[in-house]
Amino acid sequence: MKFKDIWDLAKVRAKDNLYTLILIEIIIIMIIMGLETWKVNLVVLFPALPAALMLQISKQLLMSIFWTGNIFACMMVAIGVEANVDYIFYVFESKSKGILWLLLRKILMTNVYMILFSYISYILNLTLYLDSLYLSLIKQILAVIVVELRYFPALYLLLDGEEQKCSPAVRRGISMMHGNYLRLITFWLFFLPRLFIGLLFLGVGVLVVAPWVQVSLATFYMELKQQEKIRIRSKREEDIRQGST
Repeated sequence: MKFKDIWDLAKVRAKDNLYTLILIEIIIIMIIMGLETWKVNLVVLFPALPAALMLQISKQLLMSIFWTGNIFACMMVAIGVEANVDYIFYVFESKSKGILWLLLRKILMTNVYMILFSYISYILNLTLYLDSLYLSLIKQILAVIVVELRYFPALYLLLDGEEQKCSPAVRRGISMMHGNYLRLITFWLFFLPRLFIGLLFLGVGVLVVAPWVQVSLATFYMELKQQEKIRIRSKREEDIRQGST
């Protein structure tokens, strides 16, 4: 399926649930703002590096948990189920250790890659050519891209109930992404102009575009799952043919 077809299908599926999905985003943004305030206040009380690092990871994990609720809501919309604000708390309600381990794994790997990119930028003396704010943003974007490319289908497999544990979901997700990494990168690039247009409307437009993006990504995951079924069926048929000869 072409990106344009996935995008158009996502808009149709998200149309009837758009207000609910926007409300979910607004609630999550408010929660994230509260978590940031909570972290800043606690860092003042516990300024030591180990404590500050633990607070940062805890904040990132809680943010990821709530954002995963948004991803789950968009995935439900993608399969034709009506969105519900309660989906924000899906990870807490499901008590899925697999999802929690995956989110923590993604956070840790993102921070590891940021440290690695910082080291590389130091070696290349990029700090001489780029402002520290821009360099930090670039490192964060690169780290997120690398981690998301590796773990993209894994989270959906856990939310979908296809897998129950983190490691099998990651391994299966990597297999599903074989030959699709460039497609996912191109898909992200396909979204950028639409998100940019949303930013032009004082950022409010992003609240409308973002649900379409998330529903599109969920639809892309379902296409990957369909490709996996075709590969398994073809391999089974090939094994049967070889066994009969």
